[in-house]
Parts: sequence; C-alpha cells; structure tokens
Amino acid sequence: MAFTGHMRAAYPANSYQKRLPAARLQHWIDDQLALSASIQAHVEHASIYPIYCVPNSPDVLSAQLSALLEQPPSGIILLGFGAGNVPYSAGLADALNRAYEAGHMVVCASQCPFGGVSDSYAAGSWQYDYHVLAGGRLTIAAIYARLLWLLLRYDTPTRRRQRWTHTINQSDTAAKRNR
Repeated sequence: MAFTGHMRAAYPANSYQKRLPAARLQHWIDDQLALSASIQAHVEHASIYPIYCVPNSPDVLSAQLSALLEQPPSGIILLGFGAGNVPYSAGLADALNRAYEAGHMVVCASQCPFGGVSDSYAAGSWQYDYHVLAGGRLTIAAIYARLLWLLLRYDTPTRRRQRWTHTINQSDTAAKRNR
C-alpha cells in the first residue's frame, strides 16, 4: 500500500486522482527538469537514518541521535512503538533540540503496520515540543521517500519543514473529506 497512492495509506491527496491537462503536465515536467542540476548536487549528502525505539533506556536513543548530529542535515525517522511512544529523558529532549538546530528533520513513525502516530497521543506527545514532526498515517516507506525528496529539492531546513507541514495537512484534509 505504501506506493499505491490509496487514501487510506495516507499518501498525498493529489496522487493518482485525476489526469493533468497536457499543458499543465508539460509545465510541471519543465519545472522539474530545470531543478535537476540542483537535485544532483544534493544527492551526495542526502541521508535518511532510522532509529528504532524499544522500551528500554532513553539514554540509548539519546546516544544514537547525538551520534548523527555530526552528519550534514539529514532526515531521521524515530520508529516508535504503538502510536508513537518514545520514552522521555532530558538527554533525549536536548538531543532533539540540537538536531533541530543543526537542520535535521526528525519524524516519528510507528513500527506497527497499521494505524500511525499522532501528536496528541499522550505517551509520545512530549517529543513534538522538541521539533519532532508526526508522520501521521504515512508508512515508513512513504516517510523515507518524502524526507529524501525534501532533502534533495529544498535548500534550507525551514523550507523543508514548511513543505512537510503543507503536504501532510493537505493529505489529512483530503482523507477526512473522502470518508
């Protein structure tokens, strides 16, 4: 389901729903081709790192995250358990703040095959105060692809975060409309 564009998989709302008029499609293709040199320049430094959260000491998570902070700005996927449980510690909260300040995008996802994460789920809600983005109902593959696209396409952490928020909100709105 990760690559089907099906609404229930929470893929972007505009995916595979209707054909673009030929002129609009050509403009889109031309725009994308014009960006190809910029995208190629970013490929060398684009990395996505998954960190599996298990119900053990959050100091381990903090150490794993801190080790990635020396890398160029990247995507980091926190794979929480359940609906986004990530154990709290002051060290982990500090590492998340430092990741944000260094330009990394940290997204929380679920290791569960169905469901997703929400910033309102109490057991993991603390992390969203430290600049973590909720993956919503996106699959791990979809989060990985979206983070990679953002790293390649946009040149600043601020623009990447804005685009993440814009596309996630569009997807959620369309999914609610289609229920």
